[in-house]
Amino acid sequence: MLSIVQLIGYAGMTLVLLTLILTRKHYLKSQIVSIFGGILLAANAYCNGPDSYPFLILNSVWSVISIYNLLKTRREKSVKVTS
Repeated sequence: MLSIVQLIGYAGMTLVLLTLILTRKHYLKSQIVSIFGGILLAANAYCNGPDSYPFLILNSVWSVISIYNLLKTRREKSVKVTS
């Protein structure tokens, strides 16, 4: 039986991999999926303790970059609409 920590890890992994598929056609959706996947993987790494801290840092940065990209894209779209 999988623990809740393992389930969180697998869910995060699935979402991050799904991001790679969505990126080509659905950029905004892929960024949202990427954010949640990164957060779940960071939570999983945190729960696994100090040996997983590099993974925690990686996925935290991944999530921050995805949030930045999402906000940037939305800002650019709103500028195009108002222009």
